[in-house]
Parts: sequence; C-alpha cells; structure tokens
Amino acid sequence: MIRLLQLLGFALLTFNMACAEEETPPPETDGEQRVIEEGRDFSRVLPVQPTSVAPGQVEVLEFFWYGCPHCYRAEAAIEQWRENLPEGVVFRRIPATLSRGWVTMSQAYYTAEVLGVLENMHPAFFAAFHENGTMLASEDQLAAYFKEHAGVEEAAFREAFNSIQVSSRVQRADALSRRYRIGGVPAMTVNGKYITNPEMARGYEKMVDTVELLARWELKAQDD
Repeated sequence: MIRLLQLLGFALLTFNMACAEEETPPPETDGEQRVIEEGRDFSRVLPVQPTSVAPGQVEVLEFFWYGCPHCYRAEAAIEQWRENLPEGVVFRRIPATLSRGWVTMSQAYYTAEVLGVLENMHPAFFAAFHENGTMLASEDQLAAYFKEHAGVEEAAFREAFNSIQVSSRVQRADALSRRYRIGGVPAMTVNGKYITNPEMARGYEKMVDTVELLARWELKAQDD
C-alpha cells in the first residue's frame, strides 16, 4: 500500500491511502504541491513508541551526536524550524549513544541542560568538533570548555556532570536510541510513529520539511 502525504501551501497535509475506506479532504489553499511517500521519504516506527507530551501535542525527537558532520550540517535547518514550531509540536534533542565514545557528549549535553546553559553550549559543542578541531573527550576538557563558553565554575560543572540527574537522562537517551533502533544520525522521529533522515528525505532541509508534514498530519488527526 502506498501512502502519500500531500502538502499544499504552508505544510498542509493529508494521507492518500490506496485502500482507505475514507479520506480526509485537504483544506482549500493556494501554493505549490509537494508529496512525500512512505518508504521513500520516511518509514513507520514499529512498534509505535510512547511519547512524553501532553494529550493533543505532537512529539518530535532529533537523535544526533556532536562529532557527526551530517548532524552539524543539518543543524541550521533544524534550528530554523525549531524557532518556528507549529503550535502543539514539542521538539526535543536526544544525544544518541550508539557507541561508548558518544556517552561523554551525551553527558555534556545533559550537564548543560541541568545547569541552564544549553543555549550557549549546544552551538559551542558543534563548533568545537567542526570549526575549531577540538575533540572534547574528557571531563577535564569539558570543565574548561564550560568555563570558557558559559562561565560555569569547575566545581559546579563536575557536580552536575557526575550527578544522578544527568546520569538518568543519559540512560534515558540510550534507551530511546535502542527503542527507536537508531542506526545512524541525524535521525528525526514524529510522535513515536515515523522516522526520517537526510538520506531518505534526500537532504537536510527536506528532512525537516518531511518532519513538518508528518507533525502537521498528526496534529490534524488528533483534532478530528
């Protein structure tokens, strides 16, 4: 069965199912038509995963690693979209832990989150790997980096970095990576049901566009 998602104008979406008993007509709008196809632009998550949002909201997750050049290149498109999220969409980044070497930066991400300096540190982490040629691989390196880019004192950094609060979030990120069967990054999921990546969507911006369509479809489905 081929399922198509149609976008008319500003990300208007509807499923067209070959064997569907009924079809929700798209609202009238003007603009260029765009179609995304299951199995080409995105795939279904099986089994469907639980989300952590309130009823009526749609959860979008981005799985990434700071050392990944594709994640770095996708960041501009994702950040632009994040700043203009559709109402009802909740976006969360998940620092994946697909190998032991990735755990340190997952820990760094959640340390920044706990300390309230993530907005400063998130771009700084990417810059370290891809602009400055700095490999942040140890607690000592990260302590100095937090001090330099966010003014966090070493003692405060180390307390957070080694806290149960951060450890539990890293474990949750690892569990999510496993549940969604993430095999590479970046990857984005929508409401526990759909997953896409730059290879499937054929580009970073198109990956984000695909997520937008799927998120709007999920919002509309919840309203019906």
